[in-house]
Amino acid sequence: MARNGLGAWRILVMATFYVVVFLGFDLALGQWMLRSSDPASRHAVADPVYHHALAPNVLDSPDQWGPLSFRVHTNSLGFRDLAPREVPLRSEGRRILLLGDSFAFGVGYDYPETFAGIFGRVMAEEGVTVLNAAVVSYSPIIHVRKLERLLVEVGLEVDEVLVFLDISDVKNDAIDYGVDAEGRVFFAEDRQWANVLRRRLPLSSELSSRFAGLLGGRRSEAVGWSTRGSDAGMWTVDDALYEAWGKRGLDAMAQRMDRIHRMLEERGIRLTVAVYPWPDQVLAADRDSRQARFWRAWASERGVGFLDFFPDFVAGEGSANRRAVERYFIPGDIHFNREGNRYFAARLVERYRTVVR
Repeated sequence: MARNGLGAWRILVMATFYVVVFLGFDLALGQWMLRSSDPASRHAVADPVYHHALAPNVLDSPDQWGPLSFRVHTNSLGFRDLAPREVPLRSEGRRILLLGDSFAFGVGYDYPETFAGIFGRVMAEEGVTVLNAAVVSYSPIIHVRKLERLLVEVGLEVDEVLVFLDISDVKNDAIDYGVDAEGRVFFAEDRQWANVLRRRLPLSSELSSRFAGLLGGRRSEAVGWSTRGSDAGMWTVDDALYEAWGKRGLDAMAQRMDRIHRMLEERGIRLTVAVYPWPDQVLAADRDSRQARFWRAWASERGVGFLDFFPDFVAGEGSANRRAVERYFIPGDIHFNREGNRYFAARLVERYRTVVR
């Protein structure tokens, strides 16, 4: 009896030892993954006001988007640019400030190949400077804080602001981001213990997820912003998603865009908003999308410029839309490929000249 009790005690001690060793290794792995997860840390930095930003005056920093490698340069304001340079706060010439997320930032391609870079080059030939303040995963909840800093605190002077409103902005403003009492933007998942533990203990999280799947439970998988068919992209055609958070997200965005509108109107700065589809909307033939209808009405009520690029991609039904997705978007991804950037830039220049001017 005593021998059996001693054997059980040894088993317990050994099991505890191995669990502690495993958890220690898992924690160390999680720390290493957190430190090495961003191959472009020279230009991607945390920001105390709007969560994340680009470091200023960075030369030739590598970045990765899936299988695509590209380089990033930033100017003195922390904007993506052709090369590091000092941007004067005041300018005699006309200047346009772009706001947006990964689309306007131009993931996957060097800046001259992105639609913002192409637009900037064309406008420069006409004596207009384009400043690109877009950053991956930005949305109006961050745009309004960034504009407040740039225009009020930094003292940047521009003549126009062009805001590219992405499909994912609705989920960002409804669910993903929040603002604390000091006006600082935070990512909601960063404050959820389950997500903190998942990042800190990746092996344990993966094993528990697989075990739950074996027991018949649904395995939880994070869906990246680049993935087609995700909730972030389907709210325009899925009534359940629209009712769950889509409507709330649009209302939150509208309130923040109203703040932007007032801020710019007080300074005599022109505002234009632009909308465009993801492959999800193209494949669903969602030409007259909730996204386009909402922002068309919002812009009309406020006398704000509006550019709708849905008709440029949602050409028809079935095979025509599939061909458009294959031609203009990165395979399996939501973002424009090289040809898509060129095509969008051409449409943007055309609309800017005929509609905005």
